Amino acid sequence: MKRNTKLIAPFIALLAAFISCIFSIIQGVSFSVFSKRLAISAIVFLFIGSCVRYAIEYAYKPEPEEETEEDSAEDEEAEGEGITAEEPGTEDEE
Repeated sequence: MKRNTKLIAPFIALLAAFISCIFSIIQGVSFSVFSKRLAISAIVFLFIGSCVRYAIEYAYKPEPEEETEEDSAEDEEAEGEGITAEEPGTEDEE
């Protein structure tokens, strides 16, 4: 099952930009300072969100199943003997 992690970075960036906007409005800064803070916070937190996304993808990467020696030996024995799976009770009675 693949995890959908595409939206992590933009979500973190938008959340940080929103918080930056709130603080700028409370402080009553000029429009140029407001714009700079918004752009810088969005870019920085987009980068941080991308790092978080890649860390999550790396941490939860599915590992390929390795076949043990016992499993491979059992498979080889079953192939060599020609064993077929039959349902119980389907044998012909004479």
